[in-house]
Amino acid sequence: MTVDSISVVICTHDRPVLLARAARSLAGQRIEPDRMEVIIVENGPAAHPDLAEIRGRYPEWVWLHEPALGLSRARNLGLRHSRGDVIAFLDDDAQAAPDWAAVLLRVFSETDFRPSVVGGAVLPIWQDPPPPWLLPPDVDTDDINTHDFPLIGNFSIVNWGGMQRVAAPDEWFAGANIAFDRKALQQVGGFSAALGRRGHATLLGNEESEAARAVCDTTGGQRIYAPDVRVRHLIPADRVKPAWIVRRVVWQVISDALSRADVPQVDPGIVAECRARLPSEMHAGFGTDLTEDILNEMDHVRFRAFVRLQVEAVKAQLCGQSALP
Repeated sequence: MTVDSISVVICTHDRPVLLARAARSLAGQRIEPDRMEVIIVENGPAAHPDLAEIRGRYPEWVWLHEPALGLSRARNLGLRHSRGDVIAFLDDDAQAAPDWAAVLLRVFSETDFRPSVVGGAVLPIWQDPPPPWLLPPDVDTDDINTHDFPLIGNFSIVNWGGMQRVAAPDEWFAGANIAFDRKALQQVGGFSAALGRRGHATLLGNEESEAARAVCDTTGGQRIYAPDVRVRHLIPADRVKPAWIVRRVVWQVISDALSRADVPQVDPGIVAECRARLPSEMHAGFGTDLTEDILNEMDHVRFRAFVRLQVEAVKAQLCGQSALP
């Protein structure tokens, strides 16, 4: 597949300061201007007044407004107005490496892999240092592998390690750094409006994974993990809290249930493994009455077990069970 152009879409909701940083990273891309178009979609009932200044800095970009709240709706509006061979999505709180767009075009042009979807690395910008319940204190967070520390995936940190390759089934891509064959994404109808964030009210997800699956099924192409396609993503301090992580994983289970035909089942092996790592007062799983202080005192191994137990407890509720077995 030979590709010559890329459309970059950023959807934003009431975050002009963060959008300005993301915009600067796109303005600094090392690519011929006629090969990249930028589309900004403001999502919400009314445009944020502070965005007028940013629009003034980049009048050559396409500026759109989607009044109905929903990340999928906003992305689909950007998709309908895009013209590039490739369409890439960057979060408004992310910043692309200077060669990001050029590397994406190169990856899509490589015929060995037949790429239809490309996902890259998402590295953190920590507002505060990560706490010990999340990561070991001596770890280099630019080198951590998402396989080894899966909880970091809740912050859309993606680092699957290794070289560019066809992604394994369990290697998901983050919406902060994902690109598609544009025509194929349009052919499958874009992103499901039943999934995806809606302002700050919900943490629904999986819309990128569902779209990627549909595109690959339609084209016969591959999902390619390309670690050289890099962005950095802000991790706000108010999200690096145990309660936020628990809320995030609960929404992930709900997202999984909405995007598949069968109801997720409780895994007794995981329940037993997690309970073996936790004191008895935590064995009930979801609904356990624990203070933030108690959770903050955990190390990352025990906290991961606690979170995994919450996942199984939510599955039990979705199956109509009042408690874990």
